[in-house]
Amino acid sequence: MENSAVLQNDNASIKFRRNSRTLVDLGTGIIIFGFWSIVKLATYTLLEIPIYDLSEYDDLDQTDLPIIMAVLYVMLAADVIVRLIVGLNARAEGRGRSRSAFYLVFNLWMIFFGIFNVGSIVWQCFEVGYTEALFDYLLMLFMEVSSLAITIEVYAAALSVRRYKLRELRRRYKLRAV
Repeated sequence: MENSAVLQNDNASIKFRRNSRTLVDLGTGIIIFGFWSIVKLATYTLLEIPIYDLSEYDDLDQTDLPIIMAVLYVMLAADVIVRLIVGLNARAEGRGRSRSAFYLVFNLWMIFFGIFNVGSIVWQCFEVGYTEALFDYLLMLFMEVSSLAITIEVYAAALSVRRYKLRELRRRYKLRAV
């Protein structure tokens, strides 16, 4: 029986398999959060819930409002595309397919904006105080913290998987060279 067919159960191999599975599971979670953004915006639009305070835009013409909405939709589309790229690449890497590390740059970008969003929502919670809107902000905070935790975990698991693969590659070539 060939050595590669035998399942390795050392700590590093177990951690590698666990992190690979984490990449698959959390890659799916990142994709779901992208689609959640679409569902949330569609719900706001269909139920005619204001996305922003219109009183802040009193000085704008009525022709500027569609431009603002178009920018909002482009930003949403970009967010969904970035989440798809990160999620699909994390799933592929977790399944053992070779992937470029470029998706990790997008993941870091998502982590940065996730931290900014969490800070912004916490700030808004303090501004709102104990009112009816506080529950909405706390719900948004829960969703943003969940999304941030998933993106951080994907980044950590991807680094661990890549580190293990590099170690195994080095070990394999040292053994063959002897």
